[in-house]
Amino acid sequence: MSITGKKPSEFSPQTISALKTILPNYIVVTIDEFKALVAALQLDLSVRYQIKESKYIMVPISDCLFLNESLPQAISRQSNYGYLSLVFTEDPSTFIGGAANSLSSWNTFFDLPTNGTVFNEITYQVTTFTVSLFGGSNIHLADSIFNNCTILKSIIDNIMCITSIGLGVFYYITFENVSLSGVTDVGYMAFSNCIFNKSTSFLSLLTASELCFNNSQFNGDVSFPSLVSASEWCFNNSHFVGDVSFPSLVSAGDRCFYLTYFDRDVSFSALEAIDDYVFAESLFQGAASFPNVLTVGEGCFNYCLFDGDVSLPVALSLGYQCFWGSIFRGAISLPALTAAGDACFSSATFSGAISLPALITVGTTAGSNGVFSGIDSQTFTLTIPLASMSDDDIAVLITDNDVTVINT
Repeated sequence: MSITGKKPSEFSPQTISALKTILPNYIVVTIDEFKALVAALQLDLSVRYQIKESKYIMVPISDCLFLNESLPQAISRQSNYGYLSLVFTEDPSTFIGGAANSLSSWNTFFDLPTNGTVFNEITYQVTTFTVSLFGGSNIHLADSIFNNCTILKSIIDNIMCITSIGLGVFYYITFENVSLSGVTDVGYMAFSNCIFNKSTSFLSLLTASELCFNNSQFNGDVSFPSLVSASEWCFNNSHFVGDVSFPSLVSAGDRCFYLTYFDRDVSFSALEAIDDYVFAESLFQGAASFPNVLTVGEGCFNYCLFDGDVSLPVALSLGYQCFWGSIFRGAISLPALTAAGDACFSSATFSGAISLPALITVGTTAGSNGVFSGIDSQTFTLTIPLASMSDDDIAVLITDNDVTVINT
């Protein structure tokens, strides 16, 4: 990001986005730069803060008129001397068992240095109940430390000082903002029953434990760019209202996304194998894409509702009852599928096209295997190899429904 010699109003969209990431709460600029920055970032100046000065003057955006320093210097100062910001809805002193403006109280609360390097400086904004902690590193959040802390509003870790999260740490909390870019692993039920009201990013998260995000709701966009492994029931009964991204996920445990709601298009680009019941009884309101999945386990998508198209372009086999009872309101495309397990599509509902141009093994035997049982009086288009037309399961499907057949 190069900004030397540029006015804030001349910044590219990428630079503006980066600035918002680096400086979500504070910035130090000259008056002229501040005026240009207001226009470039469309800042809300109606919010007022009480300034708490310390060794490093951290000035809220709406009041940043106090230090004659260039914008590049300000960004360097903030990115090199980051902080952990905690925003509460009321004075957190009672919750932490000590004064909210006391450095020792917070180090004791986080059990430092036992759980990481101590913080060495603090600022506290009385009117907004905002705590900024400086100097900490490699911090592990102990089990249940913020469990059911209904007064915690936001946690923003600009310095990436928190690296791991224990069991039930943020259980049952409604967040405005969450940025935990340094966290690599998260414990059992760490964010269970949480609500995330704005965009959320877990930049470095590699592994998420059982029931980690169970019954949580993401009202803004959320990104898990580094998440490789999500344990069983990890996102059980969660709701993704905004965009969600899992570009690195290669392992999803049993019922990982059971009863999960996806309101927009979703793609699991790194998954190559899906275990049993991983997405069972989930709702996909947009398109669902699994571009690299080769095998799909038992009951993986049973009783799912697909409002958009479903694509598994390289999938070779589907397990027992894989799509049992599912509803397809868009098309389903399985161009490479050669083997479908018994009762694979039993009791499913089709509204669009079904593309199975390579399907040869229909069930485990040459007779009827219930692959398409319970499907009758429906109208759809079926693409199927000519060689499979004599299979009992295919014959029953065509006989019991109004099917336009396209042979390959």
